Amino acid sequence: MNYCRIPAGSTDEEKLETVLDIVDDLVSIGFVPHHLLKTTVVDKIKMNDDHSKIAFTVDIGNTERCTGGIKDMKTGKVSHKIENISQMEFVKGGDLLVVEMD
Repeated sequence: MNYCRIPAGSTDEEKLETVLDIVDDLVSIGFVPHHLLKTTVVDKIKMNDDHSKIAFTVDIGNTERCTGGIKDMKTGKVSHKIENISQMEFVKGGDLLVVEMD
């Protein structure tokens, strides 16, 4: 199940489009090996308060060990590869990210 804060009042179509824009394809993440793309899934997605950054976790190769990253929605760039992570959460106010490691 993916978690994502989407503005209240958004239509189902807008919600789906937002989620798809977050991690539009696994190749764009940059740290998923090509040979593991077919067995990699997005685990969780969290947005900061102003929706400028997205924290996400992916299960690379279906190993049940997640790797996290942060996508800047203005530039589209993904940064901060964090391995063996179970949870990521933005602190109220926006840019500070709390990470729970496995």
